[in-house]
Amino acid sequence: MRGLQARRQYFELSQNLDNQDDFLANTERTKHIGSWAAEQLGLSPEDKLSYVTECLGEVVRENAVLQMLKKIERDLFEANIDSSSEAIYDKFYNKDNP
Repeated sequence: MRGLQARRQYFELSQNLDNQDDFLANTERTKHIGSWAAEQLGLSPEDKLSYVTECLGEVVRENAVLQMLKKIERDLFEANIDSSSEAIYDKFYNKDNP
């Protein structure tokens, strides 16, 4: 019985670590794309920091990456900046894409 309990605890710990890794990866990607979007919007360095912080808040509050990406898409659209959904999602998920 103890072996089963130990495996269950290991599994739960492993799941928690995976969730933390996902969260940290999403946080880094959010900083990257938030910074990129702020540059596209022509924001000042102070406003850029605010914008990135706002994007991070979206992800942290609800762990809602998709909502944050839609916010960036909407902001770019409202500023008449041509950027497709696919380009935004690619920018978020592909760190090698500057």
